[in-house]
Amino acid sequence: EQEQVQEQEREQEQEQEQEQEREVEVEKFVDVQYSRDLEEPVSWPFASTIRQSPVSTLDEVDDVDAPFYEMRAFRLHKRAPLALPRSLSVSSNHFNPRWTGERRLKNTVCILEYVPDETKVTRVKTGDSMKQILHEDFLRDFLPDSALDSALPENADEVRRTLSTGQTGAGTAIERAFRLFDLHNTGELDARVLPHILHAALDLDDDPAVVADIAEEFHASKPGSGVVDLSGFLGLLLSDKLRVMDDGRHYVLLSLAEAETVRRIMHVDGERIGVALRLRVLPMDFVTLDAVCCDEPPKQSVTEAKSYQDALVQQSLRFFDCELTFTEPNIGALLRGVQASPCQLRQSFFENVIGCRRRNQRKWQSTPLAKIFSLRSEFHLLLQRCLVSRLRLAIKMRGATFYEAFKGFDSANNGVITPAELFAALGYFDIQVTIDDVIDVMRACDTSGDQNLSWGEWVEMLRWNDTALERYDAALLLSGAVTLNKVDLDELEIEPKGESEIAERWKEQDRVAAVQAASHLRERRAAEEQRKRDMEDERARADLVAGIAPNPDVSTSGRAKFDFTVNKRLPRGVNFCGFIRHARQPDGSRALHLDQKSYLLVDLGMFKPNGGGVTKLNEYTLILNFKYAQPPLRRLALLRTSAPTSSAYAPEITVDRQFALGLDDENLASNGQCPPKAWLWLAMVYRVGIGLQCYVNGVQTQTGPGEMATALGSTQANGVDAPLALAVASNVALFGSHAEDQMAGGVTVKSLEVFDRAIDTDEVDRLYKEYDTQSKWACGCCNTANLADTMQCSACSEARTDIDVEIVTAGVTFMDSLFQFVDSLINITVTEREIQELVLQYGENLQKIMQNLNQRQLLKSQEEAMLAQNAAAKPGKVRLGNKR
Repeated sequence: EQEQVQEQEREQEQEQEQEQEREVEVEKFVDVQYSRDLEEPVSWPFASTIRQSPVSTLDEVDDVDAPFYEMRAFRLHKRAPLALPRSLSVSSNHFNPRWTGERRLKNTVCILEYVPDETKVTRVKTGDSMKQILHEDFLRDFLPDSALDSALPENADEVRRTLSTGQTGAGTAIERAFRLFDLHNTGELDARVLPHILHAALDLDDDPAVVADIAEEFHASKPGSGVVDLSGFLGLLLSDKLRVMDDGRHYVLLSLAEAETVRRIMHVDGERIGVALRLRVLPMDFVTLDAVCCDEPPKQSVTEAKSYQDALVQQSLRFFDCELTFTEPNIGALLRGVQASPCQLRQSFFENVIGCRRRNQRKWQSTPLAKIFSLRSEFHLLLQRCLVSRLRLAIKMRGATFYEAFKGFDSANNGVITPAELFAALGYFDIQVTIDDVIDVMRACDTSGDQNLSWGEWVEMLRWNDTALERYDAALLLSGAVTLNKVDLDELEIEPKGESEIAERWKEQDRVAAVQAASHLRERRAAEEQRKRDMEDERARADLVAGIAPNPDVSTSGRAKFDFTVNKRLPRGVNFCGFIRHARQPDGSRALHLDQKSYLLVDLGMFKPNGGGVTKLNEYTLILNFKYAQPPLRRLALLRTSAPTSSAYAPEITVDRQFALGLDDENLASNGQCPPKAWLWLAMVYRVGIGLQCYVNGVQTQTGPGEMATALGSTQANGVDAPLALAVASNVALFGSHAEDQMAGGVTVKSLEVFDRAIDTDEVDRLYKEYDTQSKWACGCCNTANLADTMQCSACSEARTDIDVEIVTAGVTFMDSLFQFVDSLINITVTEREIQELVLQYGENLQKIMQNLNQRQLLKSQEEAMLAQNAAAKPGKVRLGNKR
C-alpha cells in the first residue's frame, strides 16, 4: 500500500511538472495567435435596443436587432461558459459570439445600466434562484457529509425542500454557523447577535437597531419575541429585504466606441429618451458617469455605499476583467455572483479569459482571488467567518486584547499559533468545532503556507480593522446579551489539542486534493487537446471552402511539408514562443522571422512510431530551408528533439561561430559550413544503428556514429528510441534551446519537410536539385541562374524582369524597411519590443531610428574592441563569448 501511495505521488509530481511546462509555453503563445477578422463595429438602433431585454442564448444574438446577450452565455471559442448573474450582459461589439478562433478580449471599462420597462421590474427571490444550482460544491453546504454519497437528483430535491420550507438538517454549513452563535445552547439565537451573523453573511455594516428592525419578522413564534430559530435564521439569510435584486434591470458591457456614442445621445436627447439609463465606469469604482431618467444624480461618489445588486455586479465584472485584488467584502459579493458554477469551472474560466488579455499575468495563487477557487459557496464562507467572529467575540468577553490572546494560545512560545493550539483555544472558549473546521480556517488565513498563524495572520483573521465588527462587539457587550468576564489570557497555559489527528487529517486532505487536481488536470488537458483538434478541423474546412491548400501538405504518404511563407498563418500543428512575424523578402515573397529567444514547436502527431520503437520515429528525414542574420556568440540552435521547457535531456543540432554544424557542444561536421545571410537547405537523416547524417545545400557532412555517441555521452546513442529519435506524441523545437544564449534570433525560415523514413543520398540529391531550380531565377539577357532574393543578374547586372519590381517596392511598408535594416546589423541584436519602443519615440522617421541603431552598433563595436584589448593584455582573465 505504501508503494502504491508513493507511485501516485510520483505520478502527481510528473503531472504538475508537465502542467508547469505547458503553462510556460501557453503564456508565451498568447502574443500572436489571436485573430482580428470581422471585428469592425456594427451599428444598432438605439431607441429600440434599450427597450428590449438582452437575449439569453447565443443563437438569438443579432448584431443589429438583438446585440445584447446575457454574460452567463458568454464563452471563448469552444470553451465552457460561467454562470454569472443574469442581470449582466455583453454587447456583440465587445465580443461577438460568432467569432471563431482565438481572440483578444477588450478591457472591461464602460457599463450601461438600463431598465427597458419600469412597470415590469420585479424583485428577484434568492431562494428560487438557488434552487437552480445543482453542482456538488454548492450541495455540500446544504447537506451533511453523510448525504453526499446519494444520487445527485436526491440531493437536489433535498436542497429545494430546504429552500422552500426553511428546514435544514444537522451537520450542514448553515446549521453549524447557527450553532456557533447559539451562546446558551437553547436551539435559538438571541436577536442581538444577528448583526454579527449578517455581517459575516452579507458584509452588512448597518446600525444594530436597523438590523433588528429587518430581522423582527423572522423571530421565532411571533415578531418581537427576541429570539430566532433555525428556520427563521435561514429565512433571514435569504430575505429579499437584505438581497435587493431587480429582475428587469440590466448591466451591459459596451465597447468604448459604443459608450462614447451612448453618452453623446444621453447629452443630446436627455430626458426625451424615456428609459432609465446610467453609464458607469468600472475602473473608477463603478461610479455613474452620466444618467438620464433616474432618481440618483450622475457622478456618484466612490465612497458612497453601493446597493446589494450594484456590489454583486461590480465584483462579477471585475472578475470578468481578471482583476486580482479583492477585499473581504469584495470576496463575499463576488462569491455570490459566481457560486452557481463549481470551483474548478471558475478557475478554468478565469485562466482561459486572462490568457486572452494583454496584460501581465500574475499568478492568482498568491492573491486574495484564490479564495474564490476554494470556497464552495457563500455558506461555506459564512461558516468560516462565523467561527472567526465567535472567536473574536469570546476574546472581547474576557476583556483581553488580540495580542494577549495570541501570547496565551502560543503554548510553545515560538511566535506562531499551530492548528493544534487554535483547536485548544476554541475548546477553551467552549466553541464547538470539528478538526475539519480548524483546518478549513487555517487554510483560509495562513497566507504564508507554513500551516501556522503568525501574528500578522492572526490579526488579519480576526479582522482587527473591521469598524463594523467593533461596533457590533461593543453593542453586544453593552446590551447584556453576553457577560464580561475578565481573564489574563496571556497567563494561560493551554496544551495543544489533537496535534497528531490534525496532522493526519491535513495530510489526508492534501492527498485527496492532489488526486482530484491530477484528475482535473487530465480532464482539462484532454479537453484542450480535443478543442485544438476541433479548431484545426474547423480551420481546414474553412481553407477548403476558400480554396487554400492544406498546410502542412500531407498529400504524400509518410511526408509532411510545413510552409511558413503564408502571411499571418502558421501551419497546422505549429505553435511558437516569443515574437515572430512574416517578413517581406527582396523578391516580394514572405518568410517567417523569429526574434531573440523565440522558437517554433512542431507537432509530429501525424506520424506513427517506426524502426522498432514504441513512442518515437527511429527513422526520419528533416529538411529545413532557412537563413540566419549574423554569426552566433557561441552557438545557434537549429533543432531540439523536445520543447526547451522540458526538464529531460534532449540533443540539439547547432551552428557555431565558425558556421560549422554540431551536436550540443560538439562539432560533428568538418565540412558542414552554414554561413549567415544566405538561404540554406539543410537535410538531417537519422536511422537506428547508423546515426545522424547531415547535408548542407546537397553536400554530405563528415559525421559518423562514433562521433555521435561521443557527443551524447552514451554508447546507446543510436539505439531504438534513443535521444535523437523523435517522439510522435511530443513537439520538435525549431531554433529552440535550453540555453537562452543559443536563441539569438535573426532567423528566417521558409519551410520544414518531414519524412518518416531515412532517404538515401540519391533522393537527397534529387530533392536539392528541385529546390535549387525552383529557388533561382534566370536572367533574360544572359540566362545566368541567380539567387531568389537578388534583383540584378550576378553576371551582367541586368535588372530582374520575372517580377514587377515596382509592385514589390510599393508593397514594402515602413516596418518592412525598418526590419530589413535591423536584419543587416552585424554586431547587435535588436528585439521586436525595442523596435516598437523606437517607433513610439520617433514615429515613422526611418532616418532617426537608423541613426539610433547605428549609434548602438558603434558603441557595441567599441565595447568589443576594448574587451579584445583587455583579453590580449591579460590572457585567461577575459574571453569573448564566455560567461565568468
